[in-house]
Amino acid sequence: MANSKFITYFIIIVLFCFTVPSTAKSSALVQEIKQQSQEQDKEPFVGVNIGTDVSDLLSPTELVSFLQVQRISHIRLYDANQDILKALAKTKIRVIISVPNNQLLAIGSSNTTAASWVGRNVVAYYPETLITGIAVGDEVLTTVPSSAPLLLPAIQSLYSALVAANLHTQIKVSTPHAASIILDTFPPSQAYFNQSLTSVMVPLLQFLSTTGSFLMMNLYPYYVFMENKGVVPLDNSLFKPLTPSKEMVDPNTLLHYTNVLDAMIDAAYVSMKNLNVTDVVVLVSESGWPSKGDSKEPYASKDNADTYNSNLIKLVLDRSGTPLHPEITSRSGTFLANDTTNQTFCIAMDGVDSKTLQTALDWACGPGSYYQKEGETSGSCDFKGVAMITTTDPSHGSCAFPGSKKVSSKKTGTILNSTEANGAVKKKSLTMMTSRSVISLHHAIKQEKWDQFWHFYGQVQENLFCNSKMGVYGPIPGAPTIQIAPSVMQARSIRRNLTASEPRPNPQGSYHNGMITPSRTIMVANSASYINGKQRYAVNGVSYVPPDTPLKLADYFKISGVFNLGSIPTCPPSGNNAYFQTSVMAANFREYVEIVFQNWEDTVQSWHIDGYSFFVVGMEGGQWTPSSRKVYNLRDTVSRCTTQVYPRSWTAIYVALDNVGMWNIRSENWARQYLGQQFYLRVYSSANSWRDELPIPRNALLCGRARGSHTRPF
Repeated sequence: MANSKFITYFIIIVLFCFTVPSTAKSSALVQEIKQQSQEQDKEPFVGVNIGTDVSDLLSPTELVSFLQVQRISHIRLYDANQDILKALAKTKIRVIISVPNNQLLAIGSSNTTAASWVGRNVVAYYPETLITGIAVGDEVLTTVPSSAPLLLPAIQSLYSALVAANLHTQIKVSTPHAASIILDTFPPSQAYFNQSLTSVMVPLLQFLSTTGSFLMMNLYPYYVFMENKGVVPLDNSLFKPLTPSKEMVDPNTLLHYTNVLDAMIDAAYVSMKNLNVTDVVVLVSESGWPSKGDSKEPYASKDNADTYNSNLIKLVLDRSGTPLHPEITSRSGTFLANDTTNQTFCIAMDGVDSKTLQTALDWACGPGSYYQKEGETSGSCDFKGVAMITTTDPSHGSCAFPGSKKVSSKKTGTILNSTEANGAVKKKSLTMMTSRSVISLHHAIKQEKWDQFWHFYGQVQENLFCNSKMGVYGPIPGAPTIQIAPSVMQARSIRRNLTASEPRPNPQGSYHNGMITPSRTIMVANSASYINGKQRYAVNGVSYVPPDTPLKLADYFKISGVFNLGSIPTCPPSGNNAYFQTSVMAANFREYVEIVFQNWEDTVQSWHIDGYSFFVVGMEGGQWTPSSRKVYNLRDTVSRCTTQVYPRSWTAIYVALDNVGMWNIRSENWARQYLGQQFYLRVYSSANSWRDELPIPRNALLCGRARGSHTRPF
């Protein structure tokens, strides 16, 4: 792309935990750093890519000082600059070093050269400098295809050198690829590697699988957007909230994609699966959006770059997986290049009750305050879902947000640690009224001293709002019909108190529901259909019609023609067609059943089961598959009789069918229930015993076709 300036990212979808072995030269400080580094692996992060082939680069000491001031804990070097590695010693900064393309020939041709490279660039600095990975070359298969035969030998030689140094479990070896090695990326289910590269990719993927390393991909949604203008909307490329009509749907898997990057990542997973590799994690080694382009690139703008950056950071820190792999949701991280955006801000989402504790802290967050003191981690800018991280400076008018380069000492008494045009870091300490108020506010909350809380809360408002007539900066948070992740996380956070350990027997003799294997799986999908030109709602393609005789009476007196068992399938059919039927599903007494509610509509669904309580074991976005059971909570989930299913999502429940009868399973939306979104589950026992079910009372009113039948005396 001509004259384009990129803000590049380095995203780890799953961050591996590297443990550092004890060595003779390890000091107490190094041990402390290693321990903190291992703990840090459990949290999302934002880091930077650093290249040394530029003019006016900071000195290594100034660079490391800048990284520490900005609380940047992860970097990737495009080489193995020894001065920078030396300056990083005994810091908490983790680094991935790189082998430039022009060194592949020497390393790939000689194990001795590879061992020398590792000794010179890894062993000489580790563990004082926390080296966590080696990136071998960059887009070798597409930029220097003549070096392709040397790529895997170079990787294997470096890995062998790490084995000899006993560092192969701490330091991973891989190579970044261009997105163009994958063809037909949408729909993702049809993607595959360029077949001309099969001879290289197959052994490379086998190596990555064997060593527990990752497939590194440089993925730029900007290029996809530019090459498919008019087909791929700009909002899909910038991670903006979408209306359902703008979501991309894979016709083969029915998975919904709200952004281009997720589709590109899943295309890589499918491509690996086509080569029989399913245990290698995709690591997005670069991604970004240009902040400037030529006259033919109007979308290469600073505003779009800032939007992409902010939303990408939020995507990573939200710990949300891709539609194909929603289970990969934790230990996420991002490496951010030191370009037009090198500062993050913690701001409040609009629409939040101003008298909640979390909102008060959120409005007070910024460098120098609680957010800064907590290391700018995602957890310090969350406050139960009411906060968000952005790279866009929220300052406006005379009100300068803490951490902004526009900050005014007259308003806040703050001078920010800033980077001037020549890149020199100016360190200036400060005393800040807002910061004191925030910390005091935090302590007041911890001690539940609410009078002090409101006092300091007022100080925070006075210092940060600057009497502005504008509202709180930031977009209004999406409702569950747009952004389901916060709602799903909140619902899954409800847990059973296991400290109350009374026995909870079940039909199979176990005292814990999570230890029981369900005997069958029933899938239930709601749909909105038109039948004979009228709006109806259906379950698995069947819109329920009430019979002329209560189903329980018809079943008890064995009246034919009222219903038929199996009149509703146990899994949803393809298509959106529906038909009328008095739908009854068969089930056996004392079965332990898994029921999955699948919702492909854009509204939240609510399901209720008469006569039973059940365990909500899982809920996620996308299509349920048997592999979805990996994310089930089988330890301390709660029992309920009604559960929600979020838009384009699923909810799974376990239920013990220990109550004989004819039980209604229905939507709690009365309009949908009335227009057919319900069915009956017949739980049957052949014993016909009063132990299992009491007889119909003698004075019961019999109606419909049961009129005139005789009941037993009660």
